[in-house]
Amino acid sequence: MKERIYFLDNLRTLIIFLVLIFHAAVTFMAYPPEWWYVFNKDTSLLFTFTVLLCDVFMMPVLFFISGFFTPLSLQKHPVAVFIKIKFIHIALPWIIGTLFLAPIPSYFIYKNFGGKSAYREFWLSADFWQKIYSQAHFWFLGVLFVFFLLISLFKRQILSYLPSSICSRRSFYPVLVILILFPALGFFILNLNYGVNEWAHPGHILDFQPVRIVGYAVYFLVGIAARQKNWFSSEGYMPKSWLWVVCMLISGLLYLGFKLAVPDPAGIYKIIYALLHSSYACFTLFGVLVVSIRFLNFETRISKHFSTLSYGFYFVHLIILIYVADAVVKYPSSVFIKYLMVLFMSFILSWLASAVLKNLPLVKKVF
Repeated sequence: MKERIYFLDNLRTLIIFLVLIFHAAVTFMAYPPEWWYVFNKDTSLLFTFTVLLCDVFMMPVLFFISGFFTPLSLQKHPVAVFIKIKFIHIALPWIIGTLFLAPIPSYFIYKNFGGKSAYREFWLSADFWQKIYSQAHFWFLGVLFVFFLLISLFKRQILSYLPSSICSRRSFYPVLVILILFPALGFFILNLNYGVNEWAHPGHILDFQPVRIVGYAVYFLVGIAARQKNWFSSEGYMPKSWLWVVCMLISGLLYLGFKLAVPDPAGIYKIIYALLHSSYACFTLFGVLVVSIRFLNFETRISKHFSTLSYGFYFVHLIILIYVADAVVKYPSSVFIKYLMVLFMSFILSWLASAVLKNLPLVKKVF
């Protein structure tokens, strides 16, 4: 399968835009997390529902797409070259973003809790490195680079352990079991020691939510297996049934209903929560694949333009959004008007910034 799969490029771009929509919604949601960066006085449950639903499937879809494109890159380059490429394109932005940009969102948290220090003092102090350390949205790049590193160093061992029947055209059900059961099992076991929304940053190297890390690894590996089994071609599996979309909608409603009814699950409810979370993520992956194959399998100048800029867009969007939201929430207006203002201005500024990054000498080689 050598032809370009346009719908995956377009889906990745739309998911990255959805990440912006998601982050903008947190500022205006009812019952926002106390560690968020900017709060609006007036809130809406509509944004709460948006956050709860989008939070489950966005990153699994991105990890699946990343995994899907990995085997071709490994085939084209020796391991050392592959690692060098991923270091330049993934690890370097992760390191720069973590050290110099991620402290900005944390500084907003610090100020929300009454912090008085100037930014430089905060950046160098224990308030950041020990109390509210975060890699912000750059965490994804760190985890992704580790996945790339592991698959490149142990590709024979990892690929040989991927079951030959997984993702095949004739035997599709094993992949459903893997995508639902394994992430749910990891979610449940780790949820015994870590909160659903708790973050861990071992050694200040990686930053991730422990209950979800198993699921991310599974989606990445299934993406690799799907590529090897020629998904999205005449030789492999092509998700076209609208039943996937129906399952996505039903599982989403079940998950949302359970989340609202049992906000802090315990005992047997932890198992139910893990299964609902995992099922919704799985069905949504296939649901959005069906929709993307049907409506997004094309390339135009506009789609190619935004696909080319999507990485830079992801890199800058949260920092820009925080400053825009901090300015907008001070003005009296409807919560929906302010949300649209934040979303529109953040999108335009992130698009412009990503275009600049793409055209800067040296920097354009990264993005």
